[in-house]
Amino acid sequence: MKLLKIVFLDIDNVLNCATSVSNCNGWVGIDTVLVRKLAKIIQETNAEIVLTSTWKENFMPGAYKQTHQDAKYLSNKLRKQGLKVYDKTIDRNYNRGEGIMNWLNTHTNITAWVVLDDHYFDDFYKYGDAILKRWIWVDCKTGLTDEDTKEAIEILNNDKYEWKGDNT
Repeated sequence: MKLLKIVFLDIDNVLNCATSVSNCNGWVGIDTVLVRKLAKIIQETNAEIVLTSTWKENFMPGAYKQTHQDAKYLSNKLRKQGLKVYDKTIDRNYNRGEGIMNWLNTHTNITAWVVLDDHYFDDFYKYGDAILKRWIWVDCKTGLTDEDTKEAIEILNNDKYEWKGDNT
């Protein structure tokens, strides 16, 4: 089984921000400059992307061609930087922490992981340091910054995550 590093990725306010001008079906689209920062994280850590964002709802991991318009847009924006989505989490009622931990519990080959998100979810505290020490809060005004990028690379290249199978 191949060992993996994972970036749990939110999209809105991470890959776009208050100054983004791109558009996706009338909504703020994805900023190429911010995707380049994500690409740097992936290139320097050999990590895979797992979507936690609401953008995941219509996204089919593993499908080269996406069928939903928003998923096509996301896939194309990532592909232009040599990126692809490995998988997505499943969570209920915006329990993003639960979705992350459940995903980890079904993938025992993870050696390091980081969460890039502009939002704190109440259930993050339920899992304590398991999530909190790997969560990078991204400012919605700027999206992913050089400092966030550096921190994510540091976590992914130095984390010593060991699967315990018990959400800790």
